[in-house]
Amino acid sequence: MIDTQKFVALKFERAVFHRVYSHRKEEKMPPTLSENVVKFFGQSADTGNFLREELIKAIHKNGVTISFGEEGVKESVPFVIQELFQKLNDPSVNPSDKDAIFLKRSKWFATKLDSFHKGLIPSGILAILYGRLIENSEKQIIIIAKIEEERALQVLESELNKVKILEIQLVEKLIMLHRANVMKAGVFYNE
Repeated sequence: MIDTQKFVALKFERAVFHRVYSHRKEEKMPPTLSENVVKFFGQSADTGNFLREELIKAIHKNGVTISFGEEGVKESVPFVIQELFQKLNDPSVNPSDKDAIFLKRSKWFATKLDSFHKGLIPSGILAILYGRLIENSEKQIIIIAKIEEERALQVLESELNKVKILEIQLVEKLIMLHRANVMKAGVFYNE
């Protein structure tokens, strides 16, 4: 079991979200790659906090420790993670260059996942998040999460001439993180 206490003070600094598609039979769609780096401050800080809480729950429930055997192999996951840790922590790298590096590597992860995505694996959002464990700013973290989308009903409540009206509406592409097996995440951090 992984000790999730170390993630309680986690603060996300940036994220990129890409869409990856299910590959059914002859239909093979490449991922939809975002060009936007999301920063978690102001109103979006709530989104970052919500994601942190949901990831802590997922790690606590199903987390396992894995060690990669391909360290040092260029263009491997451990190599790219280490490269991101180095460049995003380097004070000599301009913040806009850090965003460009993060965006480029997030696309690499989406393309890599797409190349392994076979059969009936559901479509979803690939979230690549970078942050720090606040109590020690040197402790960086990268989370790569595949989040499946669902359809659901939303309750709409209104009032017309003092009469309460309740309606339901179908919501497409909804992310329900509290459901089991909706999110698969890889968490990489330096001790």
